[in-house]
Amino acid sequence: MLLLTALGCNDKSESAATNLSEKESYNVAIAELSDAIGTVAAFRDYLKEPAQAPFAPQRRPDLLKSQFFAANTIRHAANYARQRGERSKSTVTKGLTDALAKLATACTEPGDASDVAKCEKQVAAFDQALQPIASKAKAAGADKPFPRVSQQYINATATKAAAAYRRAMGPGPKEQAYLDKRADTTASVDDLLAACDAAKAEVAASAQALDKSSEGIRELAVVHKYAVETQCNRFGGVIKAHQGLEACEKNKPASSECKSACGKVKRIIEQGLPAAAFSKVEADYKDTCHKN
Repeated sequence: MLLLTALGCNDKSESAATNLSEKESYNVAIAELSDAIGTVAAFRDYLKEPAQAPFAPQRRPDLLKSQFFAANTIRHAANYARQRGERSKSTVTKGLTDALAKLATACTEPGDASDVAKCEKQVAAFDQALQPIASKAKAAGADKPFPRVSQQYINATATKAAAAYRRAMGPGPKEQAYLDKRADTTASVDDLLAACDAAKAEVAASAQALDKSSEGIRELAVVHKYAVETQCNRFGGVIKAHQGLEACEKNKPASSECKSACGKVKRIIEQGLPAAAFSKVEADYKDTCHKN
């Protein structure tokens, strides 16, 4: 895994315990734990469900998979730090091994959203365990602040670990433009389709570029690519259903064909229109199907 490679490159722990002053013990712990804690901080927000914007895509398996990936990345970081603690010369690092073990256990191989929530809860508990240590490190005159699970402690190693994740999951500029277009009340259906096609091309290029990355990143990129393709395909289904509804206006609204068309559009409306550009679908449904 890229994360372990990045973290492992800086492993200079000593196997035998050494007598250190209190300040030295905190300084060593800060050096040993900054990369791992920074990585936990970098991936903490990726455990959360994103805020649901108007007309945001629904039923996204790539989001849940990305949460699983974030949890497992946190697990790897916690295990790495725990292993360093077991052979560290710093009593501070050693003292955190139990908390790190609990974090690793809580974030190991989640199977559903409830497992992700357990991981997120344990991340919060781990950060609380760091709070008094950070205060003591400051009082002892440590050279740097003791890291916490927050944005300010996301260092270069943690940023590198998260970069491939962001490339795999996006949104890139074209995907973001497409997502914005979904909620744009001035956009036409053609505008929406063009934006989705551009987003598809962008995520396909990202998946191709990440083809030689770690297995987890490759899978994430492919699943995200499939999710965007599915979103674009759904637009085609809405267009086809709407065309069937429009044909009813010219034929007998009580016919079996029109009843079928009304049923299809009703299901789409109940599921939620995928974009503001399809607002006419609901208006036409009311005008046509409520006459039956």
